[in-house]
Amino acid sequence: MSIYDLNGRPPLLPALSVGLQHFLALLIGNVAPIMLVAAAVGIDDAQVGMLVQCALLVAGVVTFMQLNAFGAVGAKLPVMMGTSFTYLAVAISIGCRHGMDALIGAVLIGALFQILLALWVRRIKRFFPPLVTGCIVLCLGITLIPTGMDYLAGGAGSADYGSSINLLTGGFTLLTVVLLQVFGKGFLHIAAILIGIVAGYLLAMPMGLIDFKTVQAAAWVSLPRPVLFGLSFQMEAIIPVVIICLITSLQSIGNIAATAMAGLNRTENLRELRGGLLTEGIGSLIAAFLNALPTTTYAQNVGIVAITKAVNRFSLMTGAALLIACGFIPKLAALVVSMPACVLGGVAVLIFALVASTGIQMVSREGFDGRAVLITALSVGLGAGLYFRPEVLAACPEWASVIFASGLPVTAAIAVVLNILLKR
Repeated sequence: MSIYDLNGRPPLLPALSVGLQHFLALLIGNVAPIMLVAAAVGIDDAQVGMLVQCALLVAGVVTFMQLNAFGAVGAKLPVMMGTSFTYLAVAISIGCRHGMDALIGAVLIGALFQILLALWVRRIKRFFPPLVTGCIVLCLGITLIPTGMDYLAGGAGSADYGSSINLLTGGFTLLTVVLLQVFGKGFLHIAAILIGIVAGYLLAMPMGLIDFKTVQAAAWVSLPRPVLFGLSFQMEAIIPVVIICLITSLQSIGNIAATAMAGLNRTENLRELRGGLLTEGIGSLIAAFLNALPTTTYAQNVGIVAITKAVNRFSLMTGAALLIACGFIPKLAALVVSMPACVLGGVAVLIFALVASTGIQMVSREGFDGRAVLITALSVGLGAGLYFRPEVLAACPEWASVIFASGLPVTAAIAVVLNILLKR
């Protein structure tokens, strides 16, 4: 067995190298949303540390569920799970207006909605052929690239955003990955992303980009505390969270399809799609009880699969094991969270662009005729356009802005409708 086989147990060293790459790529994106929510709401530092632990633990547990099959649960595809930035604006608004108890209660209801959606997926799958899912994946990749550039520059809103040190460190990380992908052989090629991140981290240390004070202050062992803020159910909080859950479910449909295409060179089947979405809903339910935001599939990890073609599920389970360990060892969690954003940005720009490339590949499989070009152009153009210019919705009701500003629902709706109307 090798890391290129979906099933089986390859040698531990190459498996760990794959798992570490997925672990590091997921890391900042998983903990940053809950940290930003905590900062906006005014949660004290001790509780913030607990929230980071919970976010990492949830990501690890749900990823493990996704990689395996427990009845109908689990896609059994090389998919990683974590918190989505898509929830950030809504979570901050709810947390500040109604409190963390209302936010967690809304997450719980949103999770139930995701589970129901997964159970109905048989009825809706026919509306998502490769052309439609390819448009969703392409739009997702395009809209994620600015996030990668923000990371590369030091993180959106950071005091040193765009500094020469950040750009140099991120550029060095990116260059290392590209060179190893092109010229590396054996382990160097397999572990290109991991080696690039380590090289960038080592360069960042003398640059003064890493602060180890948080690591020194963190405890060695700590147990996560469930329902830390209590639960309450307020309709003003529930409705926007359910809407965002629908949006992330569309993302997951695209990510699952992109994983099957990029890693296995085939389309996903109904069992994989239903199992993946069901795991997302159950994961969000677990997240609610562990004070975390809803879980979703991670596009950056789809990009890693596209680069490495390493699809072995056991290899990704080593990454899930590291996430779970961080959920119980705060010092380890603090160490990995100290990773500079610019280092991860050097990798993120590449892997987000590869997500977009996978979308192009999916669309082209059905033949890039005039019909496919028109559907792709309209759906992706309008969806990405609304994402980059959400202010055009300023005169619309707030609910419309919440639904359409992410772009993906627009892309999905246009692609589905045109695919039905424009017959071959």
